[in-house]
Amino acid sequence: MDACTIGLPTDATGRVRRPRLRLGFAVSAFALCAIILTRVASAAEGTQALGVGAIQQGLAGAGVAAPQDAAWIRVNPAAIVDLERRLDLGLELYYNEAAADLMGPLLAGAPENIGPVVISLVNPWAGEMHDVSLMLSPSAAAVFPHGDYAIGLGFFGVRGSRVDYPKARTLVGLRWGGDRRTGLEVVEAPFAWAHRFDNGWAVGASLVGVGARLRSDSMTRRLTVARADYMWDYAYGAGFRVGIYRRWDAWSVGLCYSSRQWMQRFDDYGDLMRFSFDHPQTVQAGVAWRPHPKWEILADYRFIDWSGVPQLSHPTIEAGLGWEDQHIGKLALQYALSDAWTLRMGVSYGRSPVPDREVFSNVMFPANSEAHASVGASWRFAPRHELHVAYQHAFEKRLEDSGKGDLFSLGGGGTATRLAQHALSMQYTWRF
Repeated sequence: MDACTIGLPTDATGRVRRPRLRLGFAVSAFALCAIILTRVASAAEGTQALGVGAIQQGLAGAGVAAPQDAAWIRVNPAAIVDLERRLDLGLELYYNEAAADLMGPLLAGAPENIGPVVISLVNPWAGEMHDVSLMLSPSAAAVFPHGDYAIGLGFFGVRGSRVDYPKARTLVGLRWGGDRRTGLEVVEAPFAWAHRFDNGWAVGASLVGVGARLRSDSMTRRLTVARADYMWDYAYGAGFRVGIYRRWDAWSVGLCYSSRQWMQRFDDYGDLMRFSFDHPQTVQAGVAWRPHPKWEILADYRFIDWSGVPQLSHPTIEAGLGWEDQHIGKLALQYALSDAWTLRMGVSYGRSPVPDREVFSNVMFPANSEAHASVGASWRFAPRHELHVAYQHAFEKRLEDSGKGDLFSLGGGGTATRLAQHALSMQYTWRF
């Protein structure tokens, strides 16, 4: 026996059991990813990432009916039945440009239940403020097929937001210090199972563990600043996904339902939030058409139920953010240029979940993005190894508070926010 195999698992003939070594490598990669995860970038659909990994980013998050890599356990767990055994490691670099132009009337008319006038809440010395941030978000996933079954596991940064303005947003923040910074980071670790029936249809399900952390010095509804004063607080939760998938020669269809992911409350921020910061339920349905062996066209619809999460949907006067549901359309194209090269592009659009009566309240938690475009490419440089890259851009979107909402809208009417985002994704694939 070769000296380098001493102590390693072997079969009856003395050969090293490679599958176990490969599984150990995959588990080690997941652990390493968890250790280096330090930032989750501001997401593109509300606070949700447009996609995980360079392939999903290159398709603008489309593909519920067209599995491409192991990260598809997040898009549609049923679809992983069409994947070979593989490990995908990714890293996304986000560059976010946020701006807030603080406005507010000196005196404004108000509803009878509030009073005859409302004094502006805005810090008059803030003016137009800018924040630029650069963040990293790694990901890892693996799929293990076995006949008509497949299992998958992963670790992803999936949701987040961050602003750090140079001045306080409000007079409250100016008086007490703060009301200029917020950070939210969310990761999930799904474990998926899928099965294909004799008729070609496949079903899948996954259990999803979630971890999150939050820090903020935002003004509360009691017109104070958060007592935790920008210190990190942690919360954990869980949810599930179920999906169906069917592929024919030229067509395939897919549907995935993600449950609400129920989270613990951020206890240290009880004065800022009345409810837990749950992840909303979503539905994504789509088709893929292959008019030629080299071409694939993807079309998806995605629904995000922000109104089902009290912390997100309740108005600011009730310690919420006032968000509305999103309906998002996605269209993507994939072309196999050669055996070694594949090209991708995609677009996505969905109205911002922030209505015009809640813009001032969301200065510290911007979710402006509506239109996105992306391009990407894959290079198979060896039979079992690939590299993928993608660039995704969220076009700048300006929102302005109508001043026709609750007390906070009346006191910050005219405030405008802008947000644009650039994302560069890199990914490595090993088929083993």
